[in-house]
Amino acid sequence: MITPLIYDVTLRDGANANGHGFSSDFYASYIDKAYAAGIRRIEVGHGYGLGGSSLHLGPLQDLDIWDIVAIKAAQYPDLRIGVHVIPGLATFEDIAFCIDHGIHIFRVASHCTEADITETYIKYVIKKGYEAWGLLMMCHMAEPHMLAEEASKLASYGAQRVVFLDSAGALTPKDVQKISSQLVTSLKIPVGFHAHNNLNASVANSLSALSYGCTSIDASSSGYGPGAGNLPLDSFIAILEKDGQRTGKDIRKLLELAAFLEKNFQSTMPRGDSVSTATGLYGLFSGFKPRLLEASSTYNVDIFELIEYLGMQQVIAGQEDQIIAAAQLLSTATSPGNHSKSSKTLVVDSIL
Repeated sequence: MITPLIYDVTLRDGANANGHGFSSDFYASYIDKAYAAGIRRIEVGHGYGLGGSSLHLGPLQDLDIWDIVAIKAAQYPDLRIGVHVIPGLATFEDIAFCIDHGIHIFRVASHCTEADITETYIKYVIKKGYEAWGLLMMCHMAEPHMLAEEASKLASYGAQRVVFLDSAGALTPKDVQKISSQLVTSLKIPVGFHAHNNLNASVANSLSALSYGCTSIDASSSGYGPGAGNLPLDSFIAILEKDGQRTGKDIRKLLELAAFLEKNFQSTMPRGDSVSTATGLYGLFSGFKPRLLEASSTYNVDIFELIEYLGMQQVIAGQEDQIIAAAQLLSTATSPGNHSKSSKTLVVDSIL
């Protein structure tokens, strides 16, 4: 097993657990501590990536973070700072802004079956002379051979690495093995993996990814992220080191980094519970958890019935309004005077 490239997503995916952002002071401290621990790739920005700051998705907390990013990029020349780019949310103007603020890696993402939309963005980044990675999100929704076809498109556009995302924490180690093997065999560029912990399988899945040819792993300090969180960076490095693999990271400083984060965000630390397990089981985006709980309470519908219904509808990130619509539908269907309908029946009704 090779030494993996570790990509720290705490300041981006972790923002989904903290109102889509952090203060600029926290940014400065986190980047300093992460660098001291040996981290050389860090992702920043709004939880939904560039252009995600909005009234609908939630505004970025502190716009001064970009000045901090520029300062840290200049302070640490070997630190590569990245951003998450979803075509349609992000614009070329956003990318140009990031280049001016020291961003080096642009991870252009699409739903796992929609790689076509990334072409102009990847080519734009490459033309500017920066790193473009291609990301496939919600990969539990497509078979490995279909993911390989989409990943090949990303490579043909010029992506220098493909990362497949378990956005809903719905994959098992066996799934990850099949996808990793398919992608590694099909592509001539490196493959990476991004885990979520809904089924408490982020560590096992990431080890599976490495065993079957992936060379980069996304992780966050103390697993900080939406829902049940991401792969815990500190735990993962500890496991690799205990197994005799040298990672180039200072595990003591990673533990101190995790403690720093836990101290600041104790009330929003990720928690694996029955709701998280249900979202992983039915394949719902990890960041939906707060809205699922709110809709379940507001419309007095069973939370598991709601999750199962939305899972069968294959709702993805960006379709948050569907949570409210589904809760209203289930509430009406099960209200006194109506014959109760199961979530499966409602799915059939909605299709018809």
